[in-house]
Amino acid sequence: MTKAISNAIILDDDENLGRLLGELAESVGFNATVAHARDGFVKALREVTADLIVLDLQMPELDGIEALRMLGDARCNANVLLVTGMDKRTLGAAEEYGRSRGLKMAGGFQKPFSPPELLAAFESVLAHKQPPTATDLQRAIDENQLILHY
Repeated sequence: MTKAISNAIILDDDENLGRLLGELAESVGFNATVAHARDGFVKALREVTADLIVLDLQMPELDGIEALRMLGDARCNANVLLVTGMDKRTLGAAEEYGRSRGLKMAGGFQKPFSPPELLAAFESVLAHKQPPTATDLQRAIDENQLILHY
């Protein structure tokens, strides 16, 4: 039996930090696509079915809240992990906003973060690929994506 491929999309305007996040994600088994701006992120979303999306909340062209809104509108099914230099209260509010948009929020980290803690979060996403939610099942029914086999 072959192992399913897990994809991560990482959005961070700091190229060095984006590269580090990509390397950390790949070290636990993700295929990582790193974007540093809006266009690269949108392109990655079109081309990759992500299991994990890592978002920097402070971006010059696309702030994290706008990215969460975009993911919610697209009915994104990936786990979303926030990484930011903002305070804990702002991070918590962004996580709550993501949940209100129907996203699977996987937590958040303040910069500078501890690589071992981030690795543990990445591994947790891989280990606990979440079963479909009631919303996921309703969407599948509405879009005629379920097939009954006898």
